[in-house]
Amino acid sequence: MVKSSKLGVCALSVFTAIALFYAVPVHAEDEPAAPQGNPRLDLGISVSPVKFIFDGNPGEKLTGKLTYYNATGTDLTLYLYTNNFKSDGNTGNPQFISEELPFTSSLKNWIKFDQESYQIKRVESNSTNALVVEFTIDIPSNAEAGGHYAAIMATINDPKKQLQPDGGNIAFSADTGSIILLNVKGNVNREVKLKSFTTVDPFSASKTETSLFEWMPVQFLIDLENSGNSHAFPMGNIIVYQGSNVVQTLKFNEAESAILRESTRQYYSDMDKGFVFLEPVLEERDGRQVPKLDANGNTETRLAFDTTKFDKQYFGPFNAKLLLVYDNDGEKKTIIADREFWVLPWKIILAIILVITAYSVIKIKSAKKS
Repeated sequence: MVKSSKLGVCALSVFTAIALFYAVPVHAEDEPAAPQGNPRLDLGISVSPVKFIFDGNPGEKLTGKLTYYNATGTDLTLYLYTNNFKSDGNTGNPQFISEELPFTSSLKNWIKFDQESYQIKRVESNSTNALVVEFTIDIPSNAEAGGHYAAIMATINDPKKQLQPDGGNIAFSADTGSIILLNVKGNVNREVKLKSFTTVDPFSASKTETSLFEWMPVQFLIDLENSGNSHAFPMGNIIVYQGSNVVQTLKFNEAESAILRESTRQYYSDMDKGFVFLEPVLEERDGRQVPKLDANGNTETRLAFDTTKFDKQYFGPFNAKLLLVYDNDGEKKTIIADREFWVLPWKIILAIILVITAYSVIKIKSAKKS
């Protein structure tokens, strides 16, 4: 149990009062109105689902269905193609592989459609006119065990006619994709290790590690490495203590994002901001309110407070414990780590010390003169 002296309580009251004076109140915002306007507004091609997760044996045939919606305002011809991908090694975003892989490890070559192109009607006010496409995955009998990754991409440009030499023009388009994570059963091993568990400034472009925060929020950075031959789904909690008291429990990887085979991935989790915190300064850009950045790419901030969380004032030392678990072919493996950090409004504390010091000096000089 953390005990506070009367002086500490007084100081806390003073810098909280100063914080309130300069802070910006936060209120619950009204629900945004539904968009109004031209029903023929071009919103592009959308697909559902955006991710498939399969487990299959060598020689097995798997099936799946994709549903496409055409909100472009005109009927179109849709072409489908496939690409292998790997992790970008940081965010986990897909990075397409340009080189050809051996057939035994090339998922894109195992995916088949019943036709090369599809007619998709535009969305109408009384019908979505959804296009449902079935696909199959024919796993070779000699397929390499472990994780294989590909994306099914949809485009309105015929892939066979794109980028023809001396064609006279080049068409650019944003293709719509759905990713597939396939684990081929066999000699499969998932080996996830913790590279680092740190606290970082959420408004810093460089995400530099720090253990001292002037104000909330605090962001956790969890850097994991999977040296195994298939993808894993680490799940768990981050429990934040102050002394022996649990002040917050954060869910880790609620989106159930995978860390792919032979790759690294960084995950972020943010603490609840509490009563007094920093928030981004916003500016209008292209008709939207976006965070304002300084010359170094850092987000500019201002002090704010949430009056509904007056009882959640996070100051002092904290200890965070990371508890993760992932499945390795039926075996549960765990990862445990901890991290200490401080939330300390040192500028206000320094100002209080200077005021008290100046007052004491004046008091002493006055006493000597008298």
